[in-house]
Amino acid sequence: MTVKLYEESSRYDPWCSPNERCSELSAPDEPPADPFVLLPARRRSFAATLGHILLFLFSLWLFMVSVRWLSDGFMLLVACRGTAFFEFSNHSLVGLMIGVVAAALLHSSSAVVCITVASVGADILCLRKSIPILMGANLGTCVTCILVAFAQVHDRAQFQRAIAAATVHDMYNFWSIVVLFPLELAFHPLELLSVAITGRSGKIALAAPADALVDPMAELWANVNRTLLQDVAASENDDCRLARFVLGGAMHSVSNATAGTLTLVLGLVVLVVALIGMVFAMTHLFRNATAAVIRRVLGWNAYVNIVIGILLTFFLHSSTALTSTLTPLAGLNVISLDQVYPLVLGSNLGATVSGLLAAAVTAGVLLFYVVPITRRPVLGCAEAIGAYSAQWPMAAMVFIGATYMLLPALVIALVFLYDAGVAGLVLGSLLTLGLLVGVASFYRWYVICGGRARWHNFLAAKAAAHEHDRRAMDAVFLEPDA
Repeated sequence: MTVKLYEESSRYDPWCSPNERCSELSAPDEPPADPFVLLPARRRSFAATLGHILLFLFSLWLFMVSVRWLSDGFMLLVACRGTAFFEFSNHSLVGLMIGVVAAALLHSSSAVVCITVASVGADILCLRKSIPILMGANLGTCVTCILVAFAQVHDRAQFQRAIAAATVHDMYNFWSIVVLFPLELAFHPLELLSVAITGRSGKIALAAPADALVDPMAELWANVNRTLLQDVAASENDDCRLARFVLGGAMHSVSNATAGTLTLVLGLVVLVVALIGMVFAMTHLFRNATAAVIRRVLGWNAYVNIVIGILLTFFLHSSTALTSTLTPLAGLNVISLDQVYPLVLGSNLGATVSGLLAAAVTAGVLLFYVVPITRRPVLGCAEAIGAYSAQWPMAAMVFIGATYMLLPALVIALVFLYDAGVAGLVLGSLLTLGLLVGVASFYRWYVICGGRARWHNFLAAKAAAHEHDRRAMDAVFLEPDA
């Protein structure tokens, strides 16, 4: 039995504007509304509008500070073990997974890129082995956007749009890896292109204006010597645990491990506060003609949007900050998924502090954007994940766990088993056979045995149960006193 959540579900489109949705329900002889003009909102005073703008800017700044603290906290905890990661990267698949996990933990691909480039410069890691790590780092940094989307989980349509916008970044990097990684293993085009761009160092050094706004606040808590951290993480250093990575701030007098733990906890708390502030401010700012103006500007030319993404990322010095801002904007239906995609590509290009990464990102843009039909795998997968997550929010958590935990663990385990002698080869072969049988069985169940219908019925039932619980809670809290 199929559960229907909405009577008009067949006509429901979470990406159409409020006026478009209103015109769909109007009489057929009425002219369609301008898709760029939203329904009029309640008039607000100039002071209220200014207050929401300032709240948004403050929350965005606080978000950037929290990401810096998260990155610094993880770096303080793992810097002395940095070379241990690279010892396992001799196999390209392991290097790819290390990049994914490291960037997901650090919430920053830039930190992974800097450590990797420093390792190449110190001859600890060869240029060829570094490229899979950087490709994985580009995928790993996307986890932050998905976490940001959960700030809008209270509204089904908003959450669907937010998750779809957040996973555009994931899907672009995923499909780029699927195509470019085998080509790199066979012919090494990215290595040759990166050498042509920057020589053997692989580094492009750029400074960002927003660092001047973020650094003072971040350093009040912990003035971390990031250069020393990256150098230590990328080199052999027996005296690492005796080194002082915190030069000043509130964490100056404590150990590196304590400073890292406290900085990490503070970063998580501030991140949540910043997300609440950003979503609250955006909700009040983009309910009127402001949203129509943004839609019109971003709807002019997609390639201009790529340039806008590059410039904004250069200013913010963080692709995470830009993509995490786009996520709630998409959730509020201010921008569409087709407008998010080129901005995400621009953020990827703007974050290429390494010539190695620039080569991979440029190739990905050529593969999955220039020809319109090649955009469908990226946008289609993102839309599907958004639709599944809107009906069952745990689907987004399953996606995070599978992409950033289960898949890396399985790949690394298989590689080590195959390199562990005869016994490991036997166990690895059995595990591989079991995985292949499992995938084949799942495909048969999903495609042939009605699994697709069961899955969609399950999602519809979850959505109906969630809607029932929400209405029950509304009835309790909104019921007038007797």
